[in-house]
Amino acid sequence: MSRFVVKIDKYDKIIYYDLLMREIKIVNKNSLNTKFESYDSDERIALMNYINNKIKYSNDTLSITDAITYDCNLSCVYCMQNGPKIDKTQLEIETVKKVELYRKLLSIFNPKSFIITFFGGEPSLKIDYLQQVLEQIESEEKFKQFNIISNGNFVFDDLFSILNHRKFGVIQLTLDGPRELHNARRPRKDGASSWDRIMDNMSKIFCYSNSTVVIHTVLDETNSNFYYKKMLDELVEIFGVKVLSERVIFNIGLLTNPENGGLSLKGINICQKEYAEKYVEAVKSVINFGFRIIDFLNVWPCTYKKESDLVLAPNGDVYNCISGIGVSNFKIANYEEIMSSEEIFIKKYANFLESISHDKTCMSCTFLPICDGGCKYNSFLKQTPKDCWKEFLETLYSSDLIELYVLNQERVIVP
Repeated sequence: MSRFVVKIDKYDKIIYYDLLMREIKIVNKNSLNTKFESYDSDERIALMNYINNKIKYSNDTLSITDAITYDCNLSCVYCMQNGPKIDKTQLEIETVKKVELYRKLLSIFNPKSFIITFFGGEPSLKIDYLQQVLEQIESEEKFKQFNIISNGNFVFDDLFSILNHRKFGVIQLTLDGPRELHNARRPRKDGASSWDRIMDNMSKIFCYSNSTVVIHTVLDETNSNFYYKKMLDELVEIFGVKVLSERVIFNIGLLTNPENGGLSLKGINICQKEYAEKYVEAVKSVINFGFRIIDFLNVWPCTYKKESDLVLAPNGDVYNCISGIGVSNFKIANYEEIMSSEEIFIKKYANFLESISHDKTCMSCTFLPICDGGCKYNSFLKQTPKDCWKEFLETLYSSDLIELYVLNQERVIVP
């Protein structure tokens, strides 16, 4: 069997999943043709490198994630911005300078289109900034879409007129379980219920905006299985299946560094095998309700490995990792360097993009096209050369996940 192919024996059939080509083949055991086409190992490595480079250096769309502020109205127990070595002392630059930075990056990369995703902290706290950016960018010829990643605790009703902008696409909100559990994990600084505010704001989004809502959940052992399904039950009780099916996409996220308690989520120490099982159960819960879900089978490269995915800090510094904002190890260049010298920026960025390498263990692993050495931010936290998720992936792809994907592809959304 070829490199990077998972084989799953299921009763009367065999399922082959090619992790490199993202292809699935299901054959009957009684069929004469029960083998996945085989290729030379060196050919597969060459093909993997070719595909990775095509993805890494595609400039069709420039995706800019703009972390406009570190300010936030929640105190989430696992917040990545409470992690180590994060410098929050930088001042936020003026909106006009950030827009100039957008245009400088457009000039450097010359993409066919570009997308801006507002992030934080909590971006909805900066209404004036959002409004000014919209006014200055919406008429740009190559501009495609605005998105926002928010905690859902909007404090200004003016935000809804912004979210109703014709080029606003996706509003990502985080719900971390049913009401009581969510409030414990993501408490408001003023003591009020963050869940209740999100429910109220979701109702307004459905009324005053055409944007798609992505409900993101950071999954672990305390909010999985029964609790994840209970969250879905509570949402159905409030909004109904029809509204949720038409307006919402669910996304199941993984806790950073779960085996070592995440960043600051105390008491969580979950092995990869158990974590994978809980992930699959969460996927089944969404599927059983008939809801749409972000692609749970095919893992695509993160911003660290894509030239055209950039993350901007509040002070205008440029990073290539959304978790690494404010951490010097993940900074490509500062605002002044980019604005003054395109050459300096490109040289620094090249060092980031071409510094990724794999040891012999990774190179011999079936899951290399999916894992690619794991999360660089996790490695940074653990102070290890790599972040191996082999046990997680072995459990994941030996489960019912591939069959779930095949049977429900019409509801699987590729981001």
